[in-house]
Amino acid sequence: MPIIYKHLPLEHMDPFMDRDYNLCILCGRCARICEKIHTTGTIDFVKRGKEARVATAFDRPHTQTNCRFCGACVDICPTGAMTDRYAKWYGAPDRVQDSTAFSVPSGAPCVSSSRTEKRSAPG
Repeated sequence: MPIIYKHLPLEHMDPFMDRDYNLCILCGRCARICEKIHTTGTIDFVKRGKEARVATAFDRPHTQTNCRFCGACVDICPTGAMTDRYAKWYGAPDRVQDSTAFSVPSGAPCVSSSRTEKRSAPG
């Protein structure tokens, strides 16, 4: 099945979170935690078929809904479609890591072996 990029705009209208629903895989974790755990139901699935997506009712900002801004939807999102605005990296890094200081793991498992010898006890 080919990957279809939805070309949805990035949403930056809420004070605490940014949303990129192009990354959303429609797992429904955010909607379930909002409804079942917090009983607010602020976000849910809208539309059907290939148009389906997670959003608020009438695409309103979370500030105009009954959202508590608890961050549970951000924490449970497996793809980063919902992200905490202040947890992102901004600015220059404190230090630059040397590219030779780390190794890239290979896909093959490492096999180690040890050689044992039978020795006679002194005495």
